[in-house]
Amino acid sequence: VVYEDLNYEEPFVGRAALQAFLANFRATQFRAINGVTFEVEDTSEGTRAVCFTYLIRIPGRPRGTLMTGIEAIKGVTYLEVDDEGKICFVRDIP
Repeated sequence: VVYEDLNYEEPFVGRAALQAFLANFRATQFRAINGVTFEVEDTSEGTRAVCFTYLIRIPGRPRGTLMTGIEAIKGVTYLEVDDEGKICFVRDIP
C-alpha cells in the first residue's frame, strides 16, 4: 500500500510504514482533532478506483478565523484497489 498525503513530503510505503504513521498520529494528534467533524460532500464510483471530496470542520472556529478565511477545510481523497479488492493506493489532498 502507498499512502500519499500532501501534508507530508514523502509517501508512506508499505503496511508497516502506514501502521507506524497512524499509531504516531493517534498518539500525538488525537486531542487536537477531538470534536472535529469530517463531512463527505461528493463521491465517484468505480470498480478499481474512487474519489471523494470532503469538508473538515473545526469546533470553535467561526467563519473567517480559519487559515483560508472559510469555516472548513476542503479536501479530496483518491483510493485505488488491487485485484483482490484491497486498498493499494491512497492520495489525500487537503
